[in-house]
Amino acid sequence: MDATFISDSRMGGWGCIARDASGDVLFAAAGKLTNISEPLQAETMALLKALHLAEDFGMGRVIFSTDCLVLSQALGSISADRARLGTLFRETKFLLRMGFIEYKV
Repeated sequence: MDATFISDSRMGGWGCIARDASGDVLFAAAGKLTNISEPLQAETMALLKALHLAEDFGMGRVIFSTDCLVLSQALGSISADRARLGTLFRETKFLLRMGFIEYKV
């Protein structure tokens, strides 16, 4: 999954591709993001979109790949929960724990 952010318009976009263990594409999706304040928010929203799709498709064991080091660190940190985007981080961590048998970001 990945995201883009355009600061002038406070908009962005997200996209994701899901593959099985053999590398075959299961689905691909993309969409628009509105009212985005920063790139990290766009990346987190992209992960949430991908997470919901994976859950909807009944995937139990997942690996989410991101190029955003700050996001992957935030998901592994309790202190990031108090950051400006902490609510999004907490929601993401909760959905990962509740929606999947096994996950990795």
